[in-house]
Amino acid sequence: MLGQIKPRIEKNGIRSYKMVLADIRKIPGALAVGILNGQAIATYAGINMTANLTGIVPAELEQVSTIKRYMVEGSINNLATNEQSVLIGLRMAAKLGNPPIFNRS
Repeated sequence: MLGQIKPRIEKNGIRSYKMVLADIRKIPGALAVGILNGQAIATYAGINMTANLTGIVPAELEQVSTIKRYMVEGSINNLATNEQSVLIGLRMAAKLGNPPIFNRS
């Protein structure tokens, strides 16, 4: 009788990235944060758009980006409290028909 065969669980990404970041951060003046890049399709009201995604730990974002000063709505802190949160640009919001979430007063 043959035993049950299960696929091996494989994790993609940089193994031990936290140790690599810690080593880089020891270099005087060096900034290092972990990011994950990917592609997606954004859909709203029957409109589809491709999008490039960049994932980053929200608490580390301000170390390497000035995006906070250009935000017109919301907060980077929202990214930390809801793992389903995303930031999108004004052009993407406009092309998607300016979803109601962006019209809050």
